[in-house]
Amino acid sequence: MEPGEAMKIKVEQSIEMWVRLPQLPVELWNEYTFQGIAKALRGRFLEKDPCTRKWEKLGFARVKMEVPLSFHPVPKITLRDGKGLAVPQAIVYESKINYCSSCGAHTHLEASYKFKRLDSEGLDQCKNPWDDVQALQHPRDRRRENASVSAFR
Repeated sequence: MEPGEAMKIKVEQSIEMWVRLPQLPVELWNEYTFQGIAKALRGRFLEKDPCTRKWEKLGFARVKMEVPLSFHPVPKITLRDGKGLAVPQAIVYESKINYCSSCGAHTHLEASYKFKRLDSEGLDQCKNPWDDVQALQHPRDRRRENASVSAFR
């Protein structure tokens, strides 16, 4: 680094997030599978919720992961069972992350910028990554949505 040159510090921030794995075969409810799923999502497995740990609600497994703020969600991944067969697995996110990797703000996504960038294949890089995945809606979001609808009545 030269004298007078601006110092750049790169800090990788992360956030904890719960995900649901609907219809995940019970034989795949183990630490190894959950770690693999988190790794496929560029995250780190932290824990199972109590119902998943005790096998109480078999409709879905629920796990907590740590993901980078720049995380881009995917709607599904492919797992391999004990026989090596491909098993498609849907991912349901319990929350969305608002983070702009361009300016570092937590109030919006890159997709909200007026001028969009195209990658080498001509695809829009600023598309909202949460548009193509299933995320649960929180009660406070529904209240806000209902308030805006009733304002126009």
